[in-house]
Amino acid sequence: MLLGLPANGAAIARSGALAFRLLFVGADPASPGTEEYVSPGPGVLRLRDVTLTGGLAQGGASIEGGGGAGMGGAIFSQGTVIIERSTQSATARAPCSPSGSTAPRQS
Repeated sequence: MLLGLPANGAAIARSGALAFRLLFVGADPASPGTEEYVSPGPGVLRLRDVTLTGGLAQGGASIEGGGGAGMGGAIFSQGTVIIERSTQSATARAPCSPSGSTAPRQS
């Protein structure tokens, strides 16, 4: 699937307390390098003249070790992403430690 967003200066933004990633780009399950990935299907995302603001990917907690990674604040991509004349601001990823505490990191 190819999604193109020629936004002419528009913004894609998260507001409020609910944490979520703004965009996800799936992997091609037929590709040998991604055969074990869970994916809705192959994706290509092209962003042009857009601002991404406030994306937050929160990792999961674990009481027995191995807290979740919280990968990709604005965009988590297993496919192809093309970004032209665009900006990311105030996006973060927050991995969890085995105890469940988090510290957001800018991405």
